[in-house]
Amino acid sequence: MEPQDWPCQAKFIPPGVTGAVPGMSTIATEMMKKKIEKANIPSLSELQEIAQLEGVELVACEMTIDMMEIDESELVEGVVDYIELGVHFVLAQRSTLPAIV
Repeated sequence: MEPQDWPCQAKFIPPGVTGAVPGMSTIATEMMKKKIEKANIPSLSELQEIAQLEGVELVACEMTIDMMEIDESELVEGVVDYIELGVHFVLAQRSTLPAIV
């Protein structure tokens, strides 16, 4: 899978016991895709592109990269830096803008 293909692979996993039922994430994912399309909401890749055009910087979690042994080439296009989780919390406390994790 190419890094830019990640939005196509995104799965919706229902919370609680429902998410543990075999096949439920596939059913829920298809249901969510239909709802998103019906509501005329941009795709994840389109939202990422819009955010970057508006100046949003993508920052990767250094701990996750280390733990999952992710190579830099596997990251989505546009990641500008890696940051430790603790540093993120300090920066988030000082920020006046919301952060989506």
